[in-house]
Amino acid sequence: MNNFRFLNFNNILNKKIYNEPPPRVFCGYKIVENASQYLTEEALDIFSDLKMEPYVFVLFQSKRTNREMKDSLIHSDVYYEDGQWKDWHYGINLELYPATSYFYWWDNKNVEKVYPDIRTHKIPEYYYLNGVHYGKERNTFYEDPSKNFNLLEMTEIDGTRPILVRTDIPHSINYKAKQVKRVAASLRFKQNRFSSWQEAYETIKI
Repeated sequence: MNNFRFLNFNNILNKKIYNEPPPRVFCGYKIVENASQYLTEEALDIFSDLKMEPYVFVLFQSKRTNREMKDSLIHSDVYYEDGQWKDWHYGINLELYPATSYFYWWDNKNVEKVYPDIRTHKIPEYYYLNGVHYGKERNTFYEDPSKNFNLLEMTEIDGTRPILVRTDIPHSINYKAKQVKRVAASLRFKQNRFSSWQEAYETIKI
């Protein structure tokens, strides 16, 4: 399967991103605009050569050190534009502090897709990034998702390298942080560069 690729940067982030205040607890993530200001010159040059325009960083913070399968929400990523939800095809993910995470991609067998109700999502974060859920909103499927999903692929992420990940199909993340809270970032780009995950995957080879 081709749902991810580890990327080889000497250094993708500058230190500025570590000065950002953490996300609000009730939301779990925050949107940081003008993503280019947090990237190194090396990263900016590479993305420029690929004609990719950094858009936003999504900063995630959890109140827990570990998250297991029973707590992991299966979802696919969407954003709201022109009066409709559109797929986020991909992101480049990074752990900001030492942690090991486990990224799972799933094939939906027979569960209804549930799009967010824009009337109930009024804070800015939810317009930039939201999730299609399965069965019902905030469903988690607990210990064993295999009744409703086939596992397509899984990878372990040790946090030492950025990873290009597919986000427009069902996926979930478990993790083990080495400090009190897990803090991670996902870099998103203007979507007009690639029309699909496959196009992005075949182009972004760093």
